[in-house]
Amino acid sequence: EMAQEEADEYRMTAMKLLGELSFILGPDTVKDKVSPTVISLATDSMFRVRKATALHIGKVCRWAPKDYAVVSLVPVYLTLADDEIWGVRKACAESMSDVAAALPADVRGQSILPLFDKLAADVK
Repeated sequence: EMAQEEADEYRMTAMKLLGELSFILGPDTVKDKVSPTVISLATDSMFRVRKATALHIGKVCRWAPKDYAVVSLVPVYLTLADDEIWGVRKACAESMSDVAAALPADVRGQSILPLFDKLAADVK
């Protein structure tokens, strides 16, 4: 039990660091090295890890190549925004401005605006 909690903490910390360091790593490294880990953490069995991913995925989107972010990271974000755990959905609401800022206007209109309305009405 204790070892599992520690492992969860490591994955949560890893996600936060990946988000914070993406700007240093540059687009190619974010695409090739960071994003696969983010995509994996987004489906973690522990909701706290998914919540950390939801909180920090916007920073990864910002520094990933735009077309890659749209095709590979936005669907992950949208899946997290539909998570069964309210705290994960709330984290998506909190990171929405970061995600939106990383995307072309047409994608914001198609994906993020409808999600904003949905999450605004989501009170558990």
